[in-house]
Amino acid sequence: MRVLTSCFRNQLFTKSLQINVGYTDTIGMEHHMIPSGDRHLSTSIDFPAEHGQTELRYPVVIITHGLTGQRIGKSYHLVEFARRLNQIGIACVRFDQSGCGESTGDFIDLTIPRMKNDLLAIRNWVRDQAWCDTKRMGYVGISLGALPTIAVDADHTSSGVVLWAPVYNMPRVFQQTAKSGLRAIMDMQGWVPFRGLRIGKGFIDHLNTINPDALISKSSAPILLIHSRADDTSPIIESFNYRDTCKKVSRLCELIEFQTADHDFSDYNDRGKLLSHTLDFFQRQLAPIIK
Repeated sequence: MRVLTSCFRNQLFTKSLQINVGYTDTIGMEHHMIPSGDRHLSTSIDFPAEHGQTELRYPVVIITHGLTGQRIGKSYHLVEFARRLNQIGIACVRFDQSGCGESTGDFIDLTIPRMKNDLLAIRNWVRDQAWCDTKRMGYVGISLGALPTIAVDADHTSSGVVLWAPVYNMPRVFQQTAKSGLRAIMDMQGWVPFRGLRIGKGFIDHLNTINPDALISKSSAPILLIHSRADDTSPIIESFNYRDTCKKVSRLCELIEFQTADHDFSDYNDRGKLLSHTLDFFQRQLAPIIK
């Protein structure tokens, strides 16, 4: 593995640098810093075992994490998911949103429109790569990551979308989870605390930027929803809303309900079922080449 030196990394993050630089490890994973506006997104690409030995174009799944998330996932479940995708011939792209994980920028500047722009930057970069089968691309949107996923898919229809514990109505979800006196705190100090981080005024002001009501009819990609009735962060009514809107516009949609899982599917058995349902969906929708 070739490690980027601190000096080189500083050069990489300069605003004037427009090229992407990455490294490849010995187990079929590449790391890149991909430009998104004035930020660089820390991105991992996981490949099937034969990558580098053939000139195959792979189906690709791009994962968009939720608020305060990152590309590794809790209990490393996104790494596990990527490797299981690789086993059925699908490449996986995991990235940190601006200001999250190892990406540049500050979390306080994160907004829902920026999340959409980040996903679009990743999508466009991936499509330019020789290993990408542009006709077989899918998305996973996690929690708040569902909104930019639905928005990008509306503009660039994919082969399939999976949403884990998705948010549909962000103002409603945020009101349920935010502490009382939120606006007073925001007005006083310009940010509010959330899970050890600072949410800025821009995030609050753009809560309703992406409205699935107006977007779901613009794509024909099938949607798989996976949600738990015990989710107290993004209640299952959010997935009911997705399902009902899809039904109105005759878009294929399936909802798999868990009974006791938490928002992050943190139980080992719940997480295993979550990943298996998702893998089954993409194996059908992306029709990967299995050797």
